[in-house]
Amino acid sequence: MPNLYFSNQTEPAKDLAKKAKSGVITRIHQGIYTDAKPSELEGLLMSKWYEVVKYLQPDAIASHRTAQELRPKEGLVVVTSSIKQQRKVHVKS
Repeated sequence: MPNLYFSNQTEPAKDLAKKAKSGVITRIHQGIYTDAKPSELEGLLMSKWYEVVKYLQPDAIASHRTAQELRPKEGLVVVTSSIKQQRKVHVKS
């Protein structure tokens, strides 16, 4: 199964950026990389959405429909956090 790599957890950001530049992994957001094929990316993000949320908003908790169903609904994850801002993340494919 493909993996997600976060620059603050697995390897220094420069190492991940070098791997992305050489084509070994793909950058999907600042500090978030994957070794997934484009066809596997949606499934990977649907199964590991909580890891992405944890990286982007460490103190966030799932709320609303995301909390009720424990999964994204139509690609949307709703969280509540102490940071009062909306944030949209677009996956580059």
